[in-house]
Amino acid sequence: YVMMGRYFARMDESPTEKVTIHNRVMKPYWGEGSARAREWKEARYHQMIFVEGVEGFVQYAGKLRDNLPETLSKIKASMSSVGAANIKELHEKAELEVVSALSIREGKPHDIYLPGSENDYTSIDWGN
Repeated sequence: YVMMGRYFARMDESPTEKVTIHNRVMKPYWGEGSARAREWKEARYHQMIFVEGVEGFVQYAGKLRDNLPETLSKIKASMSSVGAANIKELHEKAELEVVSALSIREGKPHDIYLPGSENDYTSIDWGN
């Protein structure tokens, strides 16, 4: 599966309000496995779910339609790299490889501002 929550959370179409943090326009984001999502699921579905996601703020990106051309270009380039003409072929031909220590960092929360956290989960230059 593809994790797209952070991608969509940055857009105007996300139902959250824009906020300004360190002179940057941000939008709140909480991962599906975050404490906030867990509490909502427990209240709604009476299910106990463990916490594995984060909650913070992501940099605002504007309208979804304005971001789609670049996103589609990246998907098409990835498909071309493996010789796939469609999504089914991409699933069949794609091979995932661990290529560097950066791959390990990609598996952790990234590109999200976590107020009060000592962890550096962001690649955004906050000027601090």
